[in-house]
Amino acid sequence: MKRELAELEKRALPPAEGCRKQDLMAEIDRMDELEAITNALDEYQSTKLFSLDVRRDLIGQEASFDNSQEIDTNEDLPENVKQMEVDEKLLTTLDYDLISYESYLSAVKFNWVEAAAKESLSRARYLRKRDGIYETTLKALQAAIDDDESKILEMAQELQDRYTDAQATYKLNRALTNDIADLELELNELKMNQKEDDMELMTISEATEAAGDLERQLMELASKLSENHQQIPKLKAQYPKEFKLVDQLRVERNALDKAEGDRRRTLGGKTKRSSIAKLESARTCSIVDPHVRNDELIALIISVQLFLAQLQSSLPEN
Repeated sequence: MKRELAELEKRALPPAEGCRKQDLMAEIDRMDELEAITNALDEYQSTKLFSLDVRRDLIGQEASFDNSQEIDTNEDLPENVKQMEVDEKLLTTLDYDLISYESYLSAVKFNWVEAAAKESLSRARYLRKRDGIYETTLKALQAAIDDDESKILEMAQELQDRYTDAQATYKLNRALTNDIADLELELNELKMNQKEDDMELMTISEATEAAGDLERQLMELASKLSENHQQIPKLKAQYPKEFKLVDQLRVERNALDKAEGDRRRTLGGKTKRSSIAKLESARTCSIVDPHVRNDELIALIISVQLFLAQLQSSLPEN
């Protein structure tokens, strides 16, 4: 059969060579399958059915009636009754073969179904295993995402705290700068209004030394303030409730400082006018007590000391 199909393939026309080649290959595959089934059936027949030789002998006998003989009408048997018995045996054998073939085909179908079920079961187990792996991976990824989200929230909170601390430090530094500028303006005005003959009293030099001491103290307080600002995040983490109360107190203190600054500037303007009047009277009077002549400088030093005391009291204890 394969040789005949190969010869047919060689004799195929060139224009339809590709299509015919595919058809011939399909026909070859189909014949191979039929040949395998036929071999299996032959093997099954040789072991399970009647002998093939007996069937060939039964089929080879001529099943024809002799019409030349007359049939007896007196219920006598015809002469070809043996031939009818042979035909009966042949039909019985064919029925048995048919039943055997049906049983065999049923067994083959059952085996095919069982094999397909086993394959489906193995495939289902494989897919279930893969699903378990994917589920484990998904859980790990979800845990990593939750961890990253918590870290991002912590970083955002830390940045917010740093921004709040920086804003508070900026406001405090601006307030200190304004106060220092006010003190420098008052000191410059006093220097300008001081008489030339008062240099022997060393009031300007004493004021300069006092201002230098105050500046050194201010630098020390600024360094302490920076150290305190470095400890603020730790204290905030340890005492969150107390830190909120401190923030509220800081807001109230800023409001009080602003009001105190406004009041001090208003009083400062009045004091400057009175100080000019005192200096003018001191120019006309030749005998003036030193403590009276240095009244404005003493008031300036006292005001600076009060400011530093307020600043020191406003700082945290740590």
